[in-house]
Amino acid sequence: MDEKILRLKELQRIGLALRALENERQQGPLRLASLEEAFQATSATVGAVKHRYDALRSESAQLEIEQKDLQQKLSKFQAQLMEVKTSKEYSAVLKEIDSAKAEITRRDDDLLSKMQEMETLQNDLPQAEANLASETESHDKERAAIAAEMETFEQRRQILESDKRHAEAGVPRDILSQFYRVAEARQGIAMARVIDSVCTACNVRLRPQKYSEVRRGDTLHACDSCRRFLYYDPDAAVDPPGPKA
Repeated sequence: MDEKILRLKELQRIGLALRALENERQQGPLRLASLEEAFQATSATVGAVKHRYDALRSESAQLEIEQKDLQQKLSKFQAQLMEVKTSKEYSAVLKEIDSAKAEITRRDDDLLSKMQEMETLQNDLPQAEANLASETESHDKERAAIAAEMETFEQRRQILESDKRHAEAGVPRDILSQFYRVAEARQGIAMARVIDSVCTACNVRLRPQKYSEVRRGDTLHACDSCRRFLYYDPDAAVDPPGPKA
């Protein structure tokens, strides 16, 4: 097989590897963002439990203060009830007593409800904190792994670029120019294998004369349909990956 064909096949392999590497590099920040979003959601859940518990404790303390004030008012009204002289005054004091008792009952119910919710949160909090600790450890490990992986991108890219320059050596500029122009237009696939006189990239059948020349492999030929360079390799088990035309 002509040396130029071999080099162009190698350039296609390198080009596809560079494309895959760039795609992988671009996915890095997205993976980190997704990781952070999931971790923040877990942290927010635990934070919400703690915030709610603290809020309930503060509200309960305020209710207890209000309860003491109401109890004092109730005692005061009950004492006044013994000193009233008219039925009108008696009715007014009774009304104040009933109102104070109703407020005390309402606050008792509210305080009980808050205490029950606090007890539930207090039971759930240890497990939530344990989950957060586990999530934090997993998050830190995965974040470090992604960061380490991203640090290798430039090193891997430089190796591929060096291989690319080596493969380009000896290939005429006009051929390289056409190769890269087609590769850019065809998602990196500028070389196409020929099987049974058919270009496997676009499924167009070659003329018998061109098919014969491609099989000899002593010169470059481009597909009349998709403009990819053609090669014949009867021993290849798998065709190079790539989109159809």
